[in-house]
Amino acid sequence: MLVLSGLDQTILSTALPRIVSALQGRDLAPWVFSAYLLASTAVIPLYGKLADRFGVRPLLLTAAAIFVLGSLACAAATDMRLLVGARALQGLGGGGLMTLTMLAVAALYPASERARRMGLLGAAYGISTLVGPLVGGMLLEAASWQWAFLINLPGSLLALIVLSQAPFGAPPRPRHKLVPLTLFRIPTFAIAAALSLSSGVALFTCVVFLPLYLQQGLGMDAIRSALHMLPLMLGITVGGQVAGRTLRAGLAPRRLAGFAALGLKLGFVLLCWTLQRAHTLDWALSAALLPVGLGLGLLFPLVTLLSQRSAPATHIGTATATPVMLRALGGALGVALLGEVLRQHMAQAALAGLHSQAEATQALAAGVGSVCAWAAGTGVLALLVSRALRAPALAPATATG
Repeated sequence: MLVLSGLDQTILSTALPRIVSALQGRDLAPWVFSAYLLASTAVIPLYGKLADRFGVRPLLLTAAAIFVLGSLACAAATDMRLLVGARALQGLGGGGLMTLTMLAVAALYPASERARRMGLLGAAYGISTLVGPLVGGMLLEAASWQWAFLINLPGSLLALIVLSQAPFGAPPRPRHKLVPLTLFRIPTFAIAAALSLSSGVALFTCVVFLPLYLQQGLGMDAIRSALHMLPLMLGITVGGQVAGRTLRAGLAPRRLAGFAALGLKLGFVLLCWTLQRAHTLDWALSAALLPVGLGLGLLFPLVTLLSQRSAPATHIGTATATPVMLRALGGALGVALLGEVLRQHMAQAALAGLHSQAEATQALAAGVGSVCAWAAGTGVLALLVSRALRAPALAPATATG
């Protein structure tokens, strides 16, 4: 299920410019992502709560079924408004995929094994995001844009069959408050939540706005655009593996979070500089995505482990779900707000006059550069909050794993 979630988002990042051209509605383009993320954010606490009561397996089955229905609705959309609505439906299912997969790890493995298993999950997500843009590009060259959504169906149906036989459904637990605010009084949990929020903005800034510039600004086809996004996905894959191994080896979470924050800041500064000063150097844009991916890959498993270890055992489901919810919320709000930044920039450029394709490309590059400059603040925020992290190294709990 984690692979399906990663594939869906990254395939769409490559397909979105083609979809916008087909359905006519560039102003609504950021909402194709934001609608999904807002819907998934809204239901993540509910999935966590229900998983605490009824177990992980039945909730995963439900989420996967809703995700399938949403994918069909997206493929059937005839205009951008209908597509945004269908993405919201898809998000109601997608909100459970990543959260419940991580809860399954918590249910299946003891604390001594979770660092390694979360690292493997990070690698699985990274691999799916690694191949997603390329798969999306190849699909668009061979078929219509609808297949960016229909490709979800075979994997989802297979997952439904496997999940129906899965053994990790937990017995019901006593009822307790949904997303108790007392969790945010725990310093480590609050810091993990802030890091999740930052990572959501960073991730979706890259997967929404960079393919848009590569295809509509530099005139790349879908496959070339996908290939230029590979450093981001490779960084996420490698970062997830490194996080799991270094945590097990005894690296302090504060240091790991600091390294992740520096990666985010460095990557977005390089992106901003390239777009403002050398916007035709596509290889430089690709290279700048690598540190962003590494930073994200380091953060994903770290945040999950910090959240689970800092919360009471009775709130393990909610503790796992809340940072994922905040990551999606950060992505949704970030894409919506930064999309407005880009829209206003292009409107002002149009009023000033765009007399050639070269001027239009330069204006779009400057607009996406402004977006990246704002997104660089996620690295600054992550660095500031990571300095307050006082969680002990995880080696004592993982050395026997």
